[in-house]
Amino acid sequence: MFIIEFILFVPAVLFSFFVPGFLLINFLKLQFKGTEKIFFSLISGICLFILSTYLLSYLDIPKAYLIILALLNIFFWIKYFKQLKNFRRFLKPIRELDLISWFVILGGTLAFSYIMFFSGWNTADGIQFLGVNVKDGVRHLSYIQNEINNFPPQHPGIAGLPLKGFHYFYDFLLAKFIQFFGFSVENIYFRFFPPLLALLYGTSFYVISQRLKVNLISQRLILFFAYFSQSLSFIPFILKQTDSITLAASVHPLGLIVNPFTVLPMAMLFGALAVLADIKKSFKYAIFLGLIFGVLSEIKVYAGIIGIFAVSSYSLYLILRHRKEYFMHIIVLLTTTAFITAITFLPNNLKQGGLVWAPLLFYWEMMKNPVFDFTNWVVKYQISYEAKDTLKIWFLLLQAAIIYWIYNLGLLSVIFLKLKRLFSKEFWLSNLHFILFTATFISVLIPSFFIQSFNVFEIQQFFWFTFALLSIPGGIALGQFLKNKYFKFIVIGLIILFSLPGLLDTLSIYSPFGNRVIATNHELSFYKKIEANVSEKSFIVYIPVQFMDKKEELYFYEFFGQTAFYSYLTNRDIYLEGGGLPSKSSRSVEKQRANKLMQLDKVIADCNIEETSSNLRDIGSKYLLTQRNYPCLATGSAVLKTFSSGTYQFYVFK
Repeated sequence: MFIIEFILFVPAVLFSFFVPGFLLINFLKLQFKGTEKIFFSLISGICLFILSTYLLSYLDIPKAYLIILALLNIFFWIKYFKQLKNFRRFLKPIRELDLISWFVILGGTLAFSYIMFFSGWNTADGIQFLGVNVKDGVRHLSYIQNEINNFPPQHPGIAGLPLKGFHYFYDFLLAKFIQFFGFSVENIYFRFFPPLLALLYGTSFYVISQRLKVNLISQRLILFFAYFSQSLSFIPFILKQTDSITLAASVHPLGLIVNPFTVLPMAMLFGALAVLADIKKSFKYAIFLGLIFGVLSEIKVYAGIIGIFAVSSYSLYLILRHRKEYFMHIIVLLTTTAFITAITFLPNNLKQGGLVWAPLLFYWEMMKNPVFDFTNWVVKYQISYEAKDTLKIWFLLLQAAIIYWIYNLGLLSVIFLKLKRLFSKEFWLSNLHFILFTATFISVLIPSFFIQSFNVFEIQQFFWFTFALLSIPGGIALGQFLKNKYFKFIVIGLIILFSLPGLLDTLSIYSPFGNRVIATNHELSFYKKIEANVSEKSFIVYIPVQFMDKKEELYFYEFFGQTAFYSYLTNRDIYLEGGGLPSKSSRSVEKQRANKLMQLDKVIADCNIEETSSNLRDIGSKYLLTQRNYPCLATGSAVLKTFSSGTYQFYVFK
């Protein structure tokens, strides 16, 4: 099954993404060459796929895009067949790439792919999940399964509730791809898309380095740090303040792939930023880039915000430097970006949360992590707070920010030695320098001075983009040091020292021989039986064992620390399950449903079968899944069917 799907995946990608994107670039007569053309064909093709199926889903005909794709592919083969026969010419863009740079991209792609590959894999024992894929991966599998047949998307862990306050386009992309071609959801999410995304991610840095015209050494280092840059987290590991280098309050590029819905928008954003200055050539570039920037927000809102800020800043930059010369190009870019953002992002996210002014609060929260205990920062802050020493408090917060940055930058801290370049006229006269600076600036500014209304730590996702972008100046700076024969071996040694421990730690976490969570074959059979007995539009009421003897609030928060595991395994929506989203629409519903489940739990415990049946009817379901055995339910006349697996019991009521 895996081998067959793998063989079919590549032509499916070419059919769905490359061909439409290639034709769009040729239709607009954009002057992308070689690797850039292949890269932007795939990126724009993905954007067209998402936007087209999204709009057609409102008409309940998403598969109509298959007909459009078929026609586009027929046209492509008729028009370009003679060119494709010249295979050597077709491979020319790949041969143009520096061989070592190509090996770095390939190595990064293999590392990214390895981290995801063994999750969702059927072993002799059952299906296994590794690392954070136990929660995050399973939750997104559940979303994808739900979005295959539902539009607008519904929350699989809160049955009947629209999936509001969530940028869902990556899951939507995979759902429609699966709907069109019938691939396994596990293969698509864990094994097929990650290598594609990793290649696009690395290529976006290659495009930037080519546009910056950096030397080969710097280009290779930029690519290396984009994939393998590490923090100073090996220090608290050596001091035995943490059990894991990777998980020690740090940001590592390798960890990005466990959030593939972040890697895709990174590739899109960085690639679009690299060629943003091309809008000066023609308004057609503005249309093309507006498509990419417009789709970004509903894939990853953080990427969308960075992109919109960079576009707006660069538009102002052009007006100040060139007055009205590029005014129409700017209007087209801003209008296209705004329109696509409005029709894709706003319907699902309007009034679902926002930013709250909280200067340096993120750094305050981060310093409470045990890895920073050796600094005694928390104690010092508490003393200053109790003494109401405002000046000392602000000094400590600034100190926390400095510690966080040096800790996470690791070897990339070398960029501080090159900050003087920011004060040169030459830097600001470069369009691409200005664009990359504004993108980096906003990705630092927002998480440093704001938090999201529902969570402090979610805001750190801006920093994922920051540290990726800082691979560029970091690679350039270290490339200059490598030119010096006296520093060469020192720099190489430092790169190995900083990169190797984190790399090995990450790979060990996601090793198939490491810690894993397995849904056994017996359990899978049980859940498949549930799926067969529950109609597609119905949902299951689930009562976990943790519910017993828990106070409401304690139960509520413990319960929602879990993931949407049962909705994934049964492929059916659950009345209330873990993995709740922090949106305004879901929070009140979660509490109401938690109360109803508590009432239902008490009625079941009293063996009041009629009242149990009545409560289920009130909820709107006749299916009950529990982690405890209730012998009286199985004998009641209100129960049509029951079966079990280990501690799990499933009941079908009349």
